[in-house]
Amino acid sequence: MKERTTKILGAILLVFFIGYLSVTGIMDLTNKKDLITIKADAAVKVLEVEHSINGLIPMGKDHYYAAVDEKGEMYLLKASKSWYKKNFDPATYEARGDVTVTALNKRIDDYEIREEIEDRIAKMEGITRGQDAGYCIMLDYKINAIIKLAVVISALILTIMVIYIKKKNGEVGKGFMTFVVITAFIFGICILMVIE
Repeated sequence: MKERTTKILGAILLVFFIGYLSVTGIMDLTNKKDLITIKADAAVKVLEVEHSINGLIPMGKDHYYAAVDEKGEMYLLKASKSWYKKNFDPATYEARGDVTVTALNKRIDDYEIREEIEDRIAKMEGITRGQDAGYCIMLDYKINAIIKLAVVISALILTIMVIYIKKKNGEVGKGFMTFVVITAFIFGICILMVIE
């Protein structure tokens, strides 16, 4: 009875996991309503957020920039450090030519990050916001959505493989289970990196 309950709970968690990643990944890729295009004349870093597991294992960084367009309106962008260095002069904050971006304008889910950014923006004088407070243009939305869908496909393949092996042989070998655990760990890290 206990083993059956564990299997049912595991199946429910797997369905929820696959459903969540599938829906959010597909919605981000197909969402045309929230796409926004700006031409940034200048940009400055607002916040850098370092992600880690239990404060020990580094998981990468998110970089948030305040970009000003040709009309003088400010937009918050989430982009890589290399993107900023390539497109803007760190000394003058001015664009190195035409920097036009089209990306998804999304609400920042993490309350603490959202509040910290809003607090820093509030200290900037003489700015006009071009987007609602708490929103950010996510330049990495496509790659994040693709990673989510890749994780879903891989999870489904692994699940089918485990079911097939159990039905055929009646037992899943230790080597295969080790492979599954390592793959699941890698996918878990990917998920932590892409879920805001």
